[in-house]
Amino acid sequence: MVTKFLITEETFVAGIYGEQQQIVFVWNTLYNNKIIINILKLLLTIAVFFMFNLLIAVKLIYKS
Repeated sequence: MVTKFLITEETFVAGIYGEQQQIVFVWNTLYNNKIIINILKLLLTIAVFFMFNLLIAVKLIYKS
C-alpha cells in the first residue's frame, strides 16, 4: 500500500529520497564518533521513521 502510494507520488518520492540522502550523510558523520552517539542515532532513526509514517498517514487521509 505504501509502496504503491509512493510510486504514484513522484515528487513526494523525490523529497523522501533527498531526506534519505541527508540522513545517510548525518549517519556516516555520526558513525565515526563515540558510543553515546549510537543512542542519538537510534533516537534519530525512531524520530525519522515516526515522522515518515505520520506524513504518509496524513497524505493518505487527505487523498481519500
